[in-house]
Amino acid sequence: MSASGDISVEQWAARAWRARALIELQAQQRFARLSAELERFDPDSPVVGLLSIASEEEATHAELCNELAKSLGENAASAPAQTPSVAPASLQPREKLLYEIVAACCVAETESMATLTLLLAKMSPGRYREAVHRIAKDEVDHAQAGWAHLAREAARGRASFLSAHLVAMLNVGPVHELFATQPCVAAGSDELYRFGVVPHAKKREVFVQVMNELIMPGLRHNGVDPTPLQEWLTRLDTSP
Repeated sequence: MSASGDISVEQWAARAWRARALIELQAQQRFARLSAELERFDPDSPVVGLLSIASEEEATHAELCNELAKSLGENAASAPAQTPSVAPASLQPREKLLYEIVAACCVAETESMATLTLLLAKMSPGRYREAVHRIAKDEVDHAQAGWAHLAREAARGRASFLSAHLVAMLNVGPVHELFATQPCVAAGSDELYRFGVVPHAKKREVFVQVMNELIMPGLRHNGVDPTPLQEWLTRLDTSP
């Protein structure tokens, strides 16, 4: 591959599909682990089975993403050795589980669902659109699993602690990349839609919109005050 400054749209799309494959492989491992952990705390929860199914679906998504990356000239992504917990060490085990499910499902899968929905509206029929459609259909269920678990914990008075941890949950590299300078010309091209990839500036726009219109209202509905996150996101979105 060329340096980022002079790569083609096709090369940037290939990198994007490979990156997606890695994300899906990590999600496969994470959902399998979260399903097992949730079964210990709440064996009667329907979310246990939903997370197990989600793990299997993410494996299929990873295959699709790797196939498209390879068709564009990129090497396939390999499964990581492990996908450790992203929850703060200071939390109790059940709190860590909720934190991670909210991060992986309520935030990441809801945002992914919105991005893929945008793509479907922009894409023409073909193999890329078929892949996006397959992934989008499953991401809806994955996001709903997270919101269902949050609702169960909120009903038991176990969710409000998340308010103090929302900024840390989103204060990660991939989010900051959205607000960074466009890495290359190809990353901003509308031609990317043809390959199932959202241009850089539009990705940021979709992220902010889904946070304001879906994720933060959903958190508030479940007794989690999103004000600290809202203030942090506003500063991030308006910083030079």
